[in-house]
Amino acid sequence: MRLDTNSNVDFKAFDSSSSSSGIIVKLDNLATWGGSQKTDTRLPITDYSTLGGPRHNCSPFPLSKDVNNRLVIWDGDMTTLEVDAITNSSDETLTESNSISERIIAVAGNQLKEELSTTVKECRIGDVRVTRGYNLPAKYVLHTVAPAYKEKLKTAAENALHCCYRNVLCKAKELNLRTIAVCNVSGNQKSFPADVAAHIALPDDDSDVSPHDMEGNNSDLEYGARDMNGLSLNSYSSGLQAQIQRDLDRQHLLSDRPIAGIYESVVADGIESPEHQDRYERLLQRAQVEDLTEVSGIGCLYQSGVDRLGRPVIVFCGKWFPAQNIDLEKALLYLIKLLDPIVKGDYVIAYFHTLTSTNNYPSLHWLREVYSVLPYKYKKNLKAFYIVHPTFWTKMMTWWFTTFMAPAIKAKVHSLPGVEHLYSAITKDQLEIPAYITEYDMATNGLHYFNPVPTAS
Repeated sequence: MRLDTNSNVDFKAFDSSSSSSGIIVKLDNLATWGGSQKTDTRLPITDYSTLGGPRHNCSPFPLSKDVNNRLVIWDGDMTTLEVDAITNSSDETLTESNSISERIIAVAGNQLKEELSTTVKECRIGDVRVTRGYNLPAKYVLHTVAPAYKEKLKTAAENALHCCYRNVLCKAKELNLRTIAVCNVSGNQKSFPADVAAHIALPDDDSDVSPHDMEGNNSDLEYGARDMNGLSLNSYSSGLQAQIQRDLDRQHLLSDRPIAGIYESVVADGIESPEHQDRYERLLQRAQVEDLTEVSGIGCLYQSGVDRLGRPVIVFCGKWFPAQNIDLEKALLYLIKLLDPIVKGDYVIAYFHTLTSTNNYPSLHWLREVYSVLPYKYKKNLKAFYIVHPTFWTKMMTWWFTTFMAPAIKAKVHSLPGVEHLYSAITKDQLEIPAYITEYDMATNGLHYFNPVPTAS
């Protein structure tokens, strides 16, 4: 059963000794949403008679008694609920002063406050930290940090708030909890519009943890976190759990189903959602420990000197990229391993399309997902992307991709008919390229067909 604390009542109004004096609310005494009588008269009933009749042949929000019977709307002091865990909304230092956190710490006692200050210390926006409940009826407290809402960064804020609720439920599943009280995480201090926050907080069947996973005859929370084959993840080693995470990453990267709204949260100002940051960190850690010799040994991607402004040059040879016969996940990991230390500052990329065939083309879906996975610093610090020996088809696809999928780098892409056009930006001794490229270039364009004008450094 999930208990949603969605009350406007200030917890300070309750007697701070309520829990210690034995006032504990048991779940058996609470009516579920599906079984309770709708007697709340605080809000007037909406009259739809003036709207000209129903706009749908059937309800867009069909009734689900199974789901409703697992939910309770609790209007009261959350610290009196006898549940496995309750949630606390705080800031990144876990010291925010608000009615929810103050009430929880007051009832739990100084031990909780000490654990937060000495052991936990911090929590990033969208993340979850777990502490004991101490004097609370609840066994655990799940602490999370909601983002502040700004209209300019609306998408990033909504994704981060979604991460708060999703990660709370994921942590509950990981701890094998059966009952959890979820408060209004966004709160008044975050300036989140109430209607927007409410829709984000509502369970969604497409989310990673659906309300259907909560308590019931086939409850994941009741019997432990399970994989699709029904095996308990609690008995898995950390290595196998890492394998499961790799499978999820691979599914996101290679799936034909578009991922909506998660990685697209990178906005013009470079604000990224916690989930986007976390996934990149996971991929970076894997890139540093996994064996990627099958990709690095191909030699299609490498660093080659610096340009005339001292910026590192990354070379990619399209002909040598076996897109149809390579593990694309490992290709992404190698890309991250090579570029992560470089993209902390300005850099340029030289892509040679010379003699590239259709067998060397990865799908546009894969390119879009790679572009989405890479953090903002990759786009911001990329100063030029040179495409040498492009075909007409390459130019068309480049225009389409940068217009509709990667507008942040559109102005940085330059198509060049030959290698010598690069010399305006990169000196010849700094450009290490395979012989087949220079041979094709000389056969197509002749010798010394372009004399670049030296630029002042």
